[in-house]
Amino acid sequence: MIRLKHKVKFLNAVCGALLVVTLGAILPGCLGHSTDQGQLPPHPRLILTPSHVDQVKARLSSSELMQELHAFQLAMADTLEAAPLITYRKTGRRLLGTSRHYLKRMLYLGYAYQLTGAKKYAIKAEKEMVTAAGFESWNPSHFLDVAEMTTALSIGYDWCYPALSDAAKAKIRTAIFEKGIRPSFIEPKHWWHTTDNNWGQVCHTGMAFGAWAIYEHWPDTAQLVIDRSRAGIRVPASAYAPSGAYPEGPMYWEYGTSYHALFIDAHETLYGDTHPLEVSEAFESTADFFLHVHGPAAAFNWGDGGPRHYFSATQFWFAQRQRDTALLYLQMPLLRDILDGKRTLKALSHGQRLFPMTITWLSRLQGDGVEVPSQRSWFAGGKCPVAFHRTSWAPGGMFLAVKGGSANVSHAHMDAGQFVLDAHGIRWAYDLGGHNYEALEKEGLDIWGKHQQSDRWKIFRYNNKSHNTLVVNGQLQRVEGKCEIIENIVSPGYRASKVDMTPAFRHQLDSVVRTVAIVGEDHFLIKDYLQNLDTAASNVRWAFLTYDSIKFLSSRMATIHKEDHLMQVEIKQPVGSRLQTYSAQPDLLPYEPPNEGFVMLGFELELEPGASETLEIHLTPAKK
Repeated sequence: MIRLKHKVKFLNAVCGALLVVTLGAILPGCLGHSTDQGQLPPHPRLILTPSHVDQVKARLSSSELMQELHAFQLAMADTLEAAPLITYRKTGRRLLGTSRHYLKRMLYLGYAYQLTGAKKYAIKAEKEMVTAAGFESWNPSHFLDVAEMTTALSIGYDWCYPALSDAAKAKIRTAIFEKGIRPSFIEPKHWWHTTDNNWGQVCHTGMAFGAWAIYEHWPDTAQLVIDRSRAGIRVPASAYAPSGAYPEGPMYWEYGTSYHALFIDAHETLYGDTHPLEVSEAFESTADFFLHVHGPAAAFNWGDGGPRHYFSATQFWFAQRQRDTALLYLQMPLLRDILDGKRTLKALSHGQRLFPMTITWLSRLQGDGVEVPSQRSWFAGGKCPVAFHRTSWAPGGMFLAVKGGSANVSHAHMDAGQFVLDAHGIRWAYDLGGHNYEALEKEGLDIWGKHQQSDRWKIFRYNNKSHNTLVVNGQLQRVEGKCEIIENIVSPGYRASKVDMTPAFRHQLDSVVRTVAIVGEDHFLIKDYLQNLDTAASNVRWAFLTYDSIKFLSSRMATIHKEDHLMQVEIKQPVGSRLQTYSAQPDLLPYEPPNEGFVMLGFELELEPGASETLEIHLTPAKK
């Protein structure tokens, strides 16, 4: 037995040394500059520390909202405590769903154990974690799976630590090291080390959580991982520059930014002011982006994200950090709907897996009230320039959003110039969002290539033919063309943004400039100035995606009907144009879902060589 223990210690030492050497090759200059902070605090040490538990309990005594939220979380934990153990299940090339189930369960069960002391929650968490520790791997070929599983087991191990058996602790921490941290060095492809998208945020956070959880057992390797994550997470932080807009849209904001916030919160909880972590002004400003990106009907979704209101526990983290309750103006009603059962959160799905963090971050705010945001327009440049305008923050107010950017950003579509419109709580100019990845990959389509001829652009939902922009001679927008918002105007009765769309139509048109505006509180304006090339005539289709309940009043005027409301669409220029509908059905059925209930509404015009034209369309909301 003694000899075996010596062998285990020797092997662990060798493994640690090998990881040090490997890291030196991956991140030259990292070695020799350790930010070693010495011994970390005892478990639990990851965010929900004893002092934070006390803080939650103190707020529970004075807040009815906190009491309701606490009861909700315990009910979810009870459901999960009685549920069958999670099993290993891959979907296509991903284990991601399984990892996400684990994270959700560890957060609920760990919270319930810490707040109540009831060991049944820790016992169930232990059984789940020991099962995951026994998996052959956590699927390092798709490293998000490893990162989320490592985050899950690190939280479960840390939050339930006092009640775990010694045998279980050994199995869990060894799995975190062997199946989580080790593959982050020895797998051949580690592009996420230096990427600026959500992969960098999720993977670096997951590895750091693993290192913090098992620090005392592999301190040298753990410290190297922490140093690597501290350096690596600065790269995706740069994607928020200059003003906080997230290039991948609100759905991936909720994913990447949430993990980023977990990293910052855990780091600051562990080290405080002794080893401060630099957080950029642009990252702090992204809370405003997430507030303003939501219209009355849904978020302005672009790229692979869907059109809905996004609840995010992370917005509560920003609100308590900035002491700004206006950031929660649209989140509090969603939270209320969840607690009242109007918005369903299912315990046995992996959706909203970070919801249990809401109560921890809400507990740091004083009071449950929220302020009305003061700004009604917000815009930002960067990798994906965006602008949002509204007449008010009332549910029935008018909302207009537009984007520039390019198709060469992670999860992007060919949608430069895309706009959405809300009025009377209805989205009239729509974006279908993304497509199920596994379904397309199963058919052998390369949906991740970004070159001009990639399979990705065969998908209707990904190319410009389904978006609220232009199609010239039936061609695709140019992948490499990045479009900027060149002017924003906010004045009494007029809120507008101007997008130079020319780069997206290189070799198709000489110049394309789009202006979108809310005029008074009366109507929306979309105005495009087009200048054709000198070499050939061009056919231009102007269209936007909307509902198929359309009544044509004349060649240039139609009304779209939805519920008890309508939107009147009128072509002001060119005078000779005729409104018509275009199919919103995809070209690759059955690979793509039918977009039932939708059509493209628009018109076409012919531009002679060297000719210019102004397109002006008014959209006026009204009641039936």
